[in-house]
Amino acid sequence: MFFTLQVIEFNVLVGDWYTKSHTTLKKLLDSGQSLGKPNGVLINGKNAKGDGKDEVVYTMKAGKTYKYRICNVGIKNLINVRFQNHPMKLVEIEGSHTVQNNYESLDIHVGQCFTILVTANKEPKNYYLVASTRFYKSTVTGKVVIRYKNGKGPASPELPEAPVGWACSLNHFHTFRWNLTASVARPNPQGSYKYGIIPINMTIKLQLDGLAVAFTIAVVARMPNSIGNYTNFLGLNQDI
Repeated sequence: MFFTLQVIEFNVLVGDWYTKSHTTLKKLLDSGQSLGKPNGVLINGKNAKGDGKDEVVYTMKAGKTYKYRICNVGIKNLINVRFQNHPMKLVEIEGSHTVQNNYESLDIHVGQCFTILVTANKEPKNYYLVASTRFYKSTVTGKVVIRYKNGKGPASPELPEAPVGWACSLNHFHTFRWNLTASVARPNPQGSYKYGIIPINMTIKLQLDGLAVAFTIAVVARMPNSIGNYTNFLGLNQDI
């Protein structure tokens, strides 16, 4: 099984936030100007002040693993996401299961969605989920509180830092791989990984009257490159 179906799922919507109205932002873009640095970064519409009175957004129970589906719903900025003192195991990008690797932080572009697993195996207290902009001279950061159930103690004010430069983002991208052993084959041929046994069961013949043109379209089973490379299937991309 790819990962346990009993994992509790949390939705995380991160994004840059501008105090200007959408009409003002539109005028800036129409005039060829940049939107500039955002006024803030929000997580589910919130940004903790760190004064001990912040709302708890997520609650975890010690020893349990949780699935966080994180989407960048901002306007312009790439957002780096990380959990205070908790590594993230990437399991899905845009609905496709990935090879499971651990990361301290992840860069998420506008419109992208990542799914990660986080295990609550640290000291039971409060922690921060942190999101910040990248590739600006000054970084804009937002955070929300994650609490361990029955935990005691505030989150540390020392936030994990975002990586500097583009190399980390590029290196992360190079590690993203499609997990071809996940999502078991379905009973129907579509979506199945057993392409070699899918029979050719339809031939379509089209006759274009008046032009005296006739041609035949045959439905031919072919194996995608990624699956063929993974399975070392003989006759890769040859008609079956």
